[in-house]
Amino acid sequence: MAGEISYNKDKRLEEKSEKDYSDYRLKRLLEILLEADLKRLNELCQAEKNDRIPSTLKNNLTDSV
Repeated sequence: MAGEISYNKDKRLEEKSEKDYSDYRLKRLLEILLEADLKRLNELCQAEKNDRIPSTLKNNLTDSV
């Protein structure tokens, strides 16, 4: 009986640990994607300030629409 309780507790801790790690990986992936989007947005803003948009960014804009 005591061994079963200990096993269930260990199993729950293991599942929680796996979920926490999975949540961390998802959060990190979203952070990386957000950083890339912010970098691209910053490049577009700079290009607009300079009254020019590089062809690579123009292509990316039309591809994403």
